[in-house]
Amino acid sequence: MEHRLVQRANAVPNATAVVDGDASISYRELIARADILVEKLHGRSIKLAEPVCILLDSGYQQIVSQVAVLRAGGTCVPIDPSMPSSRLLAMLHDINSRFVITSRALADRVSDFGVIQVEEGTAQNITLSETSPIRIQAGCPETHRSHIFFTSGSTGLPKPIQVLARGILHVLASEPATLLDSSDRMAGVISPGFDFSLFGIWTSLLVGGTVIQIPKVIVTDPFALSDYLKNNKITVVIIPTALFNVIVLDAPIAFRGLRHVLVGGEAVNVKAMKKVLINGPPGNLWNVYGPTEATIFVTVCRVDLAETQHPRISIGRAFGESKIYLLDEQLRNITSTHQTGEICVAGPQLSSGYLNRPEENGKQFIHVNTATLGEEVGKYIRLYRTGDLAQWRDSSGMLDYIGRADKQVKCSGHRVELGDIERTLERNAQVESCVVIQHKQGDSEVLAAYVVPTIDQDDFFARLVVGCIQTRQFPHLPNQRLEYVTVDFVSSAILHIASKSESLGRSYHLVSPDVAQSVSIEETCGLINQAGYPVKQVPYQEWMETIQKSPGNPLESMIPVLQEPVLENVTRIEGRMYTPVFEAKNTVEALADRPDIKYVPLDHELLQRCIDFWSCLKNHIFTHGCIQPKSN
Repeated sequence: MEHRLVQRANAVPNATAVVDGDASISYRELIARADILVEKLHGRSIKLAEPVCILLDSGYQQIVSQVAVLRAGGTCVPIDPSMPSSRLLAMLHDINSRFVITSRALADRVSDFGVIQVEEGTAQNITLSETSPIRIQAGCPETHRSHIFFTSGSTGLPKPIQVLARGILHVLASEPATLLDSSDRMAGVISPGFDFSLFGIWTSLLVGGTVIQIPKVIVTDPFALSDYLKNNKITVVIIPTALFNVIVLDAPIAFRGLRHVLVGGEAVNVKAMKKVLINGPPGNLWNVYGPTEATIFVTVCRVDLAETQHPRISIGRAFGESKIYLLDEQLRNITSTHQTGEICVAGPQLSSGYLNRPEENGKQFIHVNTATLGEEVGKYIRLYRTGDLAQWRDSSGMLDYIGRADKQVKCSGHRVELGDIERTLERNAQVESCVVIQHKQGDSEVLAAYVVPTIDQDDFFARLVVGCIQTRQFPHLPNQRLEYVTVDFVSSAILHIASKSESLGRSYHLVSPDVAQSVSIEETCGLINQAGYPVKQVPYQEWMETIQKSPGNPLESMIPVLQEPVLENVTRIEGRMYTPVFEAKNTVEALADRPDIKYVPLDHELLQRCIDFWSCLKNHIFTHGCIQPKSN
C-alpha cells in the first residue's frame, strides 16, 4: 500500500488529496505531515506491525495518521472517539497497544499510553520540497497487517480483526474500484472504526483522487447532504445501508449526478433502491456485501430497475480471486438454487484471524477438504464462516442474502428466518422498512414487527394489527449498522445511559413492552390524540411539557436526565424531517460541566414504574387488533 501511495504521490504531488473544512492538502503535504508523526513513532521504537491506536474522528487528521502508521511499519487501529472510555481502554489493553495518536482535546482519555498528539504533524508550519522525490520508508509487503478493526463478540468483549494489506489491494484491483480515477471526489461519511472507511480513504488515495470530508451534521440531514454533494462536486460515496435508507426516505434525489454510490453493511431495502433509481439515479448504484473478516466487501451487484423487480436485491457475486461457497449445517457444498446455506468466504481478502482469540479463530476460520466442495481432491482450503445465510439465485453465481443464522428462531415448532419475514413485510406497499424480533410472552414466544410506514403515520396507526409496533427510525451503532435490540420500556437509552457506565448512548424510539395490564392510561398519557386517533408522534418540547404538567407521571422523576441540554447530547432524536442525529456521549460525561443538573440513576423502583406505564399504553393500543379512528 505504501508503494502504491508513494508512486501516486510522486506522479501528482500537487494534486489535492484531502479537503476537510477549510483545509485542502496536497499529496506532497499529506506525506510530509505524516512523516513528522513517523519520526515520533520511530523515536519511541515502534516495532514492525505493532498496533497503534488512532483515536480521531474521520477526516484529514485520521488520514494523516493512517499514512504515518503504515510508513512507520505499524498497524492502524482506528477507533471512533465516541467510544465510552472504559470500553476504549479495555480494547487497547486487549491488543497490547503502547501508542495512541490522538488530539490534544482527547489526550487525557488515554494518558496511560504513549500519546502522540496529531497536531504535532498537522498544525505546525512545514517547508515542502518541490523537487525531492517522495521515498518509501517501511516498504512492507502485501502480507503486512495494515489495520485492526473491532467487531462485537459473543462474550461482550469486542473482537480485534486483523486486516492484511493484500485484502485491501485486492478490493482496489476490481470493479467498482477500478472504475475510479484521479478526477473522482470521494465523500468521507464513514466512521473510522468501520472497515468500509478503508474504501473511502485508500481507493481515493491510490488512484490520485480527492477525499472530501463531510461534516457529521450534514451527513444525517438528507436535504443538507443532497446540497453538499452537489455543491462540492462529489462523484463517489460508499455509505452504510441504514444511513442510505434514512436519506432516501426523505431525499431520494440526494445521489443524483454521482458517478458511483456503494451501499452495504446489512440487507438493502428494495423500495429504497427503487426510489433512488426512479427519482435521482447516480451513474452506478452498487450493493456490496462482506464482513470485516473478509476486508471491506467481497461481493458486488450493480443495481438497476430490473433488479428491483426481484423480492430481494442481490448481493451479487464474488470478484477477482475471492470465492464464495454456500455450505449446509454439515459443511456440505450447496450448488442448487433456492436452497439456503451459510456464506463462507475464501481467497486473498481473508483476515489472518482475530488477535488473541484462538478458540474463536478455530470456530470461524476453518479448513475444508476441497473434495467436499466438488473441487480438486487432496487439498484443503481456508474458509471464513460468516454466519450469514443466502441462496444462489441462478447458475451465474448471483447470491440472494436471506439473513443471519443467529436470527433463526423456533416458533410453534418451526424454524423461522426473521430476515425472510422482514423482506416479505417490506414488499407490502405500506411498509418502508421493518425489523422482526422474537419476544417472550408468558410461556410462549411471539414475533413482533417494528415497521417504518410509507403512508401517513396516523392512518397507519388506524390499521395497526396485533404485534406491530410503529417506530420512525431504528436504533443504530456508531458505525451506523442496524442494532437488533428489544426495547421493552420507556427507552433503552434510559437504561443504557442512566444505569451503565459503558453505554453507547444511542437514541431509541419509545415503544411499549410485551406484558400489558388492563388499565386505561388516557388520563395520564400525553400521547393520546383526542381529536382523531389514539396515538400520535409529538414534538420533543411538547412531550417534555406534558411530562412536567402530569403529576404522578412515571417519568416525572427522570426529568433532570431527559431535559435540555443533556438530552440533545445523549438521547434526543433531532433533525430535519425526523432525521436522527446520534451523539454517543454518556450521561455522566454530558453532565460533567452542568453541576446545576442532578444525575438521576435508574433504580429498580423507577424502572418498574416505567414498565407499568408503558404496559398500560401497549394494552390500550395493541390488544384489540385493528384500531379505528374515533368517531367525531
